[in-house]
Amino acid sequence: MLSHTRLALYICLAFLICLAPSVSKAAKGNNPSPRASQHHLVSFTCSIPQLETNVRAVGGSIDRIWDAIGVVRVSGLGSADAVLLGKQIGISVVERDIELQWVEGFTPGKNVAVQSSQRESASGDPSDAAFFPVQWNLEQINAESGWNSTRGHHNTRIGILSTGISPDHVDLRGRYDLTASINLSSSNPDNRSDYLDRHMQGTLLSALISSNSIGIASVAPDVTLVGIKIFNDEGRASISHIIDGLMYAAGEGNVDVINLSVDNGTIGQEFTALGEMFSVAVRHVISTGVVVVASVGNCDQKDSSPTFVNSLVSAGALVVGPTIRAVDGGYGPVACYADGETSIRLYAPGGARDCAQDSYNSIDDMVISALSPETARSMDLPSPDSWYVFSSGAGVSAAHVTGIAALVRTVACDASPHYVVTQLIRSVDRFADSRTGKGEVNAIFAATR
Repeated sequence: MLSHTRLALYICLAFLICLAPSVSKAAKGNNPSPRASQHHLVSFTCSIPQLETNVRAVGGSIDRIWDAIGVVRVSGLGSADAVLLGKQIGISVVERDIELQWVEGFTPGKNVAVQSSQRESASGDPSDAAFFPVQWNLEQINAESGWNSTRGHHNTRIGILSTGISPDHVDLRGRYDLTASINLSSSNPDNRSDYLDRHMQGTLLSALISSNSIGIASVAPDVTLVGIKIFNDEGRASISHIIDGLMYAAGEGNVDVINLSVDNGTIGQEFTALGEMFSVAVRHVISTGVVVVASVGNCDQKDSSPTFVNSLVSAGALVVGPTIRAVDGGYGPVACYADGETSIRLYAPGGARDCAQDSYNSIDDMVISALSPETARSMDLPSPDSWYVFSSGAGVSAAHVTGIAALVRTVACDASPHYVVTQLIRSVDRFADSRTGKGEVNAIFAATR
């Protein structure tokens, strides 16, 4: 725990409250059984008019079209109807969509939230942020040296595909493009402007990437965030929600880099067809010039969720793994909860967990970021727009790399996704995993080499 002296420096309240991601069955490697969706995903090669005719003929209706990848979402089909549709000319695959628990839920007892000082403005220097002295994660990726080269630019846009956004948090006010931010989740689906984060992940990731440097410093403080809510308030989403978010980000969202972080991405092999449609979407997004940075889970599975991970890797996404706090200035060792070891191409700080005890370590070894005001309100916390939370997870590591990818994109604005990923991997100056030769990202080397 932080000492009383250190707490006095950084917080204005004299108490700590517990808030935490619960480590459910999913976090132990067994994602709760997928729920069948009321929708089907259909891969097609025929014309849209012919497709509409085919779907109507079996009693269905199209409610979402992604023409660029030849996939639609169809409602109103029974199992027999889906089989009939699959036999029509120009229809390649008809598969029932599934909903999964992608992001851990929250129960008291594992993370610790603290409130920063009541400053309303920043000095302009990220290192002046109230909690910067405990942000070991930024020191570990050499972020401060990176800021001397670039802090990003407001024209560099980052799509946060997650649980929503918190534009009222003191460290996130003005950081989002609210016109482009959108709700595509199953929570209040008829209101696309309801992008508020009532979970926590979206806010936490956003502030790690770009903040106002009031409570915490961030990797790329001057970039613009676009919130794309694809996970509902419980952290669940269907495959079609994720595809929708990806396609929106690369289209109307007009982003340069996408962050897609999941805690539990286990899709069974029986859903290979859905995985292939997802892969087509990721590949299309990258072909438009967008960098995709992803994490794949906190379950300590060496080859986690093969369908989901393989879909990301085969499409060209950069899969990131978590490290813990380095000792004596050395490299950050790979976290015990890291998933998808064979698919990870780069590491970044994710913070520590006690995997054996299924719990969290001292907050000194965790990563601090913004707490969603909606979550703070649900806990009856005063001044809900200025709370921060210590956390850990693979998504935290992906947020660091997303921020550095934004710095590379700022320096080389027309660079291809391949160039950006290559720069990130070339930035490694110390190995996180000596067995595989994979290392931890370095902000200054990525932005200047």
